[in-house]
Order: sequence, then C-alpha cells, then structure tokens
Amino acid sequence: MEVFSKAVFDACLSKEKVILSGNIDVCVDRERISKKVFRTIITFSKPEISLPIEIPILEKYTGFLLGNNKNGIVEIQKD
Repeated sequence: MEVFSKAVFDACLSKEKVILSGNIDVCVDRERISKKVFRTIITFSKPEISLPIEIPILEKYTGFLLGNNKNGIVEIQKD
C-alpha cells in the first residue's frame, strides 16, 4: 500500500471487501486508513500511527489477528 496514490484509496476504501497490505506508516493515506473500521485486521508489527486496536508485542514470524469472531496470535510456519 505504500506505493499507491490517494486516488487508489478513494476507490478501494469505499468497498465492502478490500485487502490492504504493506507499511501503513509510509502510506500517503495512513490517517484515513488508520481510522477505518475493518472486519478483520492482521498486523505483524506495531505501527507508529495509532490504530483502533491495541496490538501486543509480537515476536518474529508472529502476527496479531482481530476479527468479528476470532482474535489472537497467528504464526508463520517455516519448513
């Protein structure tokens, strides 16, 4: 998401189902994205910008998932 313009976010943030992936701290529309309520959020690090959720301290290869029916730590499995 750090390479998109505000015009791209104008088009996609109005949609019901959208996946945003990238570094929110360097995104041109970070303020608007940080205030939008999403059904599910998965983060692998705590961004500098405030989000509407409290993100725990995360170890390497772990993330935090918060959704309507589930929440907790997710882990990337390496073979």
